[in-house]
Amino acid sequence: TNMSSMFNSTKLTELDLSGWNTSSVTDMSSMFAYTSYLTTIDMSNATFRQLEKYDNMFSHTNSELKVTINKDELDWFIDNSVLTIEHLNY
Repeated sequence: TNMSSMFNSTKLTELDLSGWNTSSVTDMSSMFAYTSYLTTIDMSNATFRQLEKYDNMFSHTNSELKVTINKDELDWFIDNSVLTIEHLNY
């Protein structure tokens, strides 16, 4: 499944994706790019280890952005340099 650029340039300030099943998603590249209004994203039930493409997933986002993820996914986010720890809630 491809979610590339899905929310690119959105004017939304919050996204609750906690109910989404992402286990078959392989591409989240640029999914949240250029989202200067977005301050919170809840992805607490999402899985990321199956991703093949995630480049620029959070490029040019709000510097105050906080992303909530499942604690089990924290290492993947950090190891793959998707986001730095100060942007993550877990």
